[in-house]
Amino acid sequence: MLFESGHKTFDKQADLIDTGNVWGGVQFSGLIRAKSDTECNGFTRPPGHLRDFDLSSFGRTLPPHVKKFVLESTESCPVWLYRFFHKKSPGKYTTHGYIVTAYNHTLLRTFTTGPTRKSDLVIREAAKYVSDCKHPPERLYSWTAGDSTLCVGCCVCGEVLTGGVE
Repeated sequence: MLFESGHKTFDKQADLIDTGNVWGGVQFSGLIRAKSDTECNGFTRPPGHLRDFDLSSFGRTLPPHVKKFVLESTESCPVWLYRFFHKKSPGKYTTHGYIVTAYNHTLLRTFTTGPTRKSDLVIREAAKYVSDCKHPPERLYSWTAGDSTLCVGCCVCGEVLTGGVE
């Protein structure tokens, strides 16, 4: 796989980036069921039980602000939660961030949690592989460049839609 985020270590380790349930060298992702989902394998569970079970697979290292967003987003609909990381040494990983998409893979939000600006590059590039951003109008940002060029960018996926550097 050729993954080009600009983060050399991550790009070199990227062996598979895909949608859905993935446990790979640089990605861990899974479906987080809605709070209202209560049926599983013929058993009925209390509201939120299955969602909490799904979230537990991400461990205690899931940042509180990411968990809060996922909990708010899964009141009535499931979401996909993606974690992107690279291996530093045996048993040690650097997490670059998280991506949350709707069940149909519409991008809902990205979270950069890594230690450097390169983590943001990883998350922006990974979002192209796991989501289908439609650039919602209410999430577009415009600015004027130094040469008076009007620029527009998407706050969801980070893509510069007009203007910017060639």
